[in-house]
Amino acid sequence: MNKADWVSYKVTGKLTKVRSKNVNAILITHENVSELQKEFPFITMIGKALLVGVMSFMALPVYLVNINPRQPLDKRYYMFIMQGDFERNAEKVEENK
Repeated sequence: MNKADWVSYKVTGKLTKVRSKNVNAILITHENVSELQKEFPFITMIGKALLVGVMSFMALPVYLVNINPRQPLDKRYYMFIMQGDFERNAEKVEENK
């Protein structure tokens, strides 16, 4: 897992608790969940479901969204958002090359 795996998005719709228009996100799938668990200890799988809170589960794939990417590492906040909801309300930012 490295910085290149994160993708910049611009929020174009309504995402719960996301106030910033610029976020970074990564899609969590069955293929990369074990790698992400090493870096983010709050990611927990129970069977085939992702535990996202006290007795709250989501089916993969979901996006792990860094809702304040410009903050220092110890002040960053993350949310899990269903793939469909995120893709309807955010668009990928094209990087200038």
